[in-house]
Order: sequence, then C-alpha cells, then structure tokens
Amino acid sequence: MDLVYTSELTEHVGVFVHGGYAYKITEIDAYLIDADDEGFVCSIGAEAAMGHDSIVVASMNTEGSKELGDSLFDGVMCGF
Repeated sequence: MDLVYTSELTEHVGVFVHGGYAYKITEIDAYLIDADDEGFVCSIGAEAAMGHDSIVVASMNTEGSKELGDSLFDGVMCGF
C-alpha cells in the first residue's frame, strides 16, 4: 500500500510526496539471477493537472535496499 499527499499550488499545478513499501522479484534465467528485494520507498514530485488526470515528474528514493535503487520518472496520474 502506498500513500500520496498532494498540495495544490495553483488550480493546475501541485507538488506531492509519496511513501510506501516495495517488493521486487527478479528472475533472469540467461544470467542465473533469481533474487527478491524489498524496502521502503518515498518520492517527491510535481504534477500538472488536466481535468481528473495529471502529468507527473518525480524523484524516488529507496531506503534499506541497493537493489531497488533510486530513480527519476515521469508518467500520468489518473484520478477516480
């Protein structure tokens, strides 16, 4: 389960923080890799709203796990 809190700066722009728990299963037979990893993940980001949906850009950090790593991502957030 993940939790996200968004603070609206304007009607169409906001910033958010995200926290949750990740579990990763990696299986690559060609390289004899069979590993599981887990850890707490948190991120900060910005969103540009388009109606109920938003375009987001965020930086994610993983605590307690080098395998999950840190990342920078972009995507779409869908509202329900």
